[in-house]
Amino acid sequence: MSEVALQWPEERTEKEFEEIIVIAHKMERMTNTLLALARWEQGHLSLEIEPIQIGDFIRNLFDPYKPTLNEKQITLVDELPAELVFETDCNMLHHILANLVTNAVEYTGNNGEIHLKPILSSDF
Repeated sequence: MSEVALQWPEERTEKEFEEIIVIAHKMERMTNTLLALARWEQGHLSLEIEPIQIGDFIRNLFDPYKPTLNEKQITLVDELPAELVFETDCNMLHHILANLVTNAVEYTGNNGEIHLKPILSSDF
């Protein structure tokens, strides 16, 4: 990241600092995910299963991206029912879904839509 900062002019804009922060958050999430997976594989990380409202959980994952969603005029089409509850490990689920959310925001074009909709399947 320091190489990127060195290429920018001396006077940086607020937008450039925001980009640095976004990159740093992505790197932090990636590092934390890799560390968590390594710990889990070695048996040093136990899962803490608890019930969560999946709709609120997923909506909260989009909070850090609200400025980007507004800038790109991306609409979240929320079809997640309030009563949908999962029993899962919140930390591991966060690691899994955070990457999907990041990609959804990053690769959705201007004026696009991101649909939040459960699809129930018995295929597992």
